[in-house]
Amino acid sequence: MTVNNALVLAKQTLNNVPDRDVDAVWIVCAVTGIKRNSLHFEKDKELTEKQIVSLNAILQRRKTREPLQYILGFVPFYNIILNTDNRALIPRDETALLVEQALDFIQKNNYKTILDIGTGSGAIAISVKKNAPETCVTAVDISEKAISLAKENAKENETEIEFIKSDLFENLQNRKFDCILSNPPYIPTKDMEKLEKELSFEPKNALDGGSDGLDFYRDIICQAKEHLNKNGLLMFEIGFDQGDAVKTLLSKSGFTDSVVLKDYSRLDRIVYTFYEG
Repeated sequence: MTVNNALVLAKQTLNNVPDRDVDAVWIVCAVTGIKRNSLHFEKDKELTEKQIVSLNAILQRRKTREPLQYILGFVPFYNIILNTDNRALIPRDETALLVEQALDFIQKNNYKTILDIGTGSGAIAISVKKNAPETCVTAVDISEKAISLAKENAKENETEIEFIKSDLFENLQNRKFDCILSNPPYIPTKDMEKLEKELSFEPKNALDGGSDGLDFYRDIICQAKEHLNKNGLLMFEIGFDQGDAVKTLLSKSGFTDSVVLKDYSRLDRIVYTFYEG
């Protein structure tokens, strides 16, 4: 079987899978070790028997709609690589926008202490620390499994981060930070059953945001002032239709001048504000 044959087989096997062509390339590259930009030039290269067995095993798993990131065990995020499995939500490209914006404020305002709430795989915390090594980053999650994965990712990416098992601010006592970042669960409970099949493999507690999807925003916002230094930043990732609702919650808690940023698809994705103290 050649590389080209493997690509054809992958596309045929994944016929009913979203983004099958993209997945086919990722899978063949993962199996053969060929880089994506070199795949065309290696199309006549023969796969080994071991590679063919691996290819078929991966295709059968992906055919069931198991996320490719779980099957391959990694995902590129921002400018790092993260291990992925069902202990935590798969990091999304949209979350990289939050990291990008946060780093801009961290550098401009010389923020030193950063808190990542609901760290999951550690994507936000590790990316911030990797790109702003002078900061002290604390990351919390209620899930011990998620914390264990995040610790592994921090070690792999050679970053020192303080991980704490905590239900939001519960185990942070009176600690304050220059910057609080969070990508909390924000899918309304009623919409959970309508999600694409891939999401059924991911931890439900990392997706379900309560009846209107806003439970975690309410809880974080009502406690945030107790944990923010003067002129500190509070920044969230949000669902595409939650910008106005989160701005209203911030306003009711005394946070003024909140800003909604759109992602690359022109959908609301980030809300941020500053604590005047």
